[in-house]
Amino acid sequence: MRLTLGASRFCLVQQLLTESLLLMVLSGGIGLLLHLWLTGPIRGIRTPLFDTSELQLSPDFALFAQAALLSIAATLICGLVPALQSTRPQLLPAIKGLPAHGRSRRLSMRNVIVAGQVAASAMLLMGGSLFMRSLLNMGSADPGFDADRMLAMAVKPVRGRHTPQQERIVRPSLLPGR
Repeated sequence: MRLTLGASRFCLVQQLLTESLLLMVLSGGIGLLLHLWLTGPIRGIRTPLFDTSELQLSPDFALFAQAALLSIAATLICGLVPALQSTRPQLLPAIKGLPAHGRSRRLSMRNVIVAGQVAASAMLLMGGSLFMRSLLNMGSADPGFDADRMLAMAVKPVRGRHTPQQERIVRPSLLPGR
């Protein structure tokens, strides 16, 4: 419609890309807010076998930069292709006297991109829900021993300070046959 009113193709592609980038920024912000909102409840889950307080849930700059670059690339690909297709003039239907919107192509690039986005989103949602379900089920799992009276510790001896006999006691991997 805007093409017929006199807008240039470059202006329309720029506007459609701006809309795509705005949607990307909004969805990234919502994802970051969800991360900050769900970090506390995930750390609060207590399990006898696994201490969730040791999970590294804080976002770091490298992860944020990688996610931002991937999001920008996906936005450009998924926003530029439909923008260029929608602003391409439909000359053949105009010559034949047919309406321009009555295209009969079933498998277009836009449909492939949308199907790919839906498939990727479904996989991520299923993976996240399976992770959360496993984490919650781990809280009610019976480890087979009394976890309240268990003590776990790590010993890291300094090399060269102990005799080989003492190191074999602390490091069972040095024992013959292991």
